[in-house]
Amino acid sequence: MTDIAGEIDLFSFDPFSHHEFYLEVNRSLVERAIAGLPAGGHRTVVDLGCGTGAITELVVSALRARQLDATVVAVEPSPAALAEARRRLSDAGMPVRWLQGDAGELRSLGHDVDALFFCNAIHLIHDKAETVRMIAEAMAPGGVVAINSTFFSGCYVADTERFYRMWTIGAMRWLRREHPEVPVSRDRAEAMRWLSGAEYAAMLGEHGLDVEYCEHEQAEMTLESFQDIGRYRLFIEGALPGVPIPLGAQALYRGAADAFAQLNLTRVPRNWLQIIARRRPGSGTTWSSSGCRDATAPALDERR
Repeated sequence: MTDIAGEIDLFSFDPFSHHEFYLEVNRSLVERAIAGLPAGGHRTVVDLGCGTGAITELVVSALRARQLDATVVAVEPSPAALAEARRRLSDAGMPVRWLQGDAGELRSLGHDVDALFFCNAIHLIHDKAETVRMIAEAMAPGGVVAINSTFFSGCYVADTERFYRMWTIGAMRWLRREHPEVPVSRDRAEAMRWLSGAEYAAMLGEHGLDVEYCEHEQAEMTLESFQDIGRYRLFIEGALPGVPIPLGAQALYRGAADAFAQLNLTRVPRNWLQIIARRRPGSGTTWSSSGCRDATAPALDERR
């Protein structure tokens, strides 16, 4: 049991979630969404896929800053991550419920959720439409849904693609050199199949969630942050499918260091897709923010 817990900790998302740029880009979304909640009454606020509690902590802080009366419900499938989140929020200063599970747990909340955060995880979901449907059903009329991801079609800032190619090539070369017995699949895993902002917005709209805000927010990522995300189990499974997790982590660690050195980099900018939608029965989907335009569609000012 100790070995299993240690492995979960070693290849978890937690180290990446402590980088300052990560906290800032998520704080921006959380504060914007909480600002959209009207004052008065008791609120139910959900952090879906809460992990080790980094976003839950931001949600609690934003609710307390607005002095809103609320209960936070944190949902997470990993028992180890949920236990760490519970420790992290042991002195939250407001009620926090902890539910082990996935979006299916939302059924226990009825249709009374006032705000829901699903941060840095939707790209990992195989059936995204079904998850969005369950989210929409849990929301109270006028409820706010905030979703973000840095794994989407549009995440690469112009002129940074070369770094990602060199990172992957470097990782695969290290594997072939140090562990030629390990087969490297060319099939991209589900975790690496990315939708665009427009596709996410359309999906939300199909389930009665009107997108009110959809933008790209840029963050400056360091070598250490790439090495930390490269040690995350689900990222490894997506980037190097079929490779044993410990070896994949080593390969991505070395590949990132080599790419930074060869390109003489100190940071690499990357986009986060930030979406806020609101539950309105019977409403359609409208949006005009740049983050939700299809890459092939001209900008509004280009249509004149």
